[in-house]
Amino acid sequence: MDRTRSSNVPSGGAAWRRCGLAVAIAAVGCAAPAVVDERSRSYPPPIGTVIELHTDLTVPPNRARVTIQRGAVAPGVHPFETWCQLEVNDVFPTAQTVRADTFTVYKVNRETAQVVLASPPVMVAGVDTHDGGSSDVTQIWHLWLKSPQQPNVRRLSCGGWFDTPSRALYPSVAEIRAALGEVASLHLPTPPSDRSTNE
Repeated sequence: MDRTRSSNVPSGGAAWRRCGLAVAIAAVGCAAPAVVDERSRSYPPPIGTVIELHTDLTVPPNRARVTIQRGAVAPGVHPFETWCQLEVNDVFPTAQTVRADTFTVYKVNRETAQVVLASPPVMVAGVDTHDGGSSDVTQIWHLWLKSPQQPNVRRLSCGGWFDTPSRALYPSVAEIRAALGEVASLHLPTPPSDRSTNE
């Protein structure tokens, strides 16, 4: 599917906007069955995937997430690229640090979230926006994480381009890896058939 935007797509620095992820309009469901194609948008990273965080990340005061996009920490979500957010359980009035660590995915689910673009900025779900008048959705994979060293780390949520409900797509594994860049690596579990071959 050709997902190229028309002339209303901002360019350069003007494209960066903080966008509000608002009320979910579809129930969170079970992850789609695994498909051996990392470019497929129907294939979520499965249970047993390992997320290797290579650098410490700072969660701002009174926030529960930090955004990663284009391989770096970002101030907000760019609407026309795959994005990820590392989330924590507890919110504090001071900044908190998520240390470089290895996390295992123990649950995967999905969500369709409505994106409200309004002016003045609307703060919803901890992210704000500076646009006006339009509404799209983003399709999100939620990867629930566990690490004995950092039990406060909740999940890594990764979403696709903001688009109309009929056109919005989940991000593929390849797109998630591109969004994470050198901040974190995503290691898929070895299929049972491959493990037995290598033993």
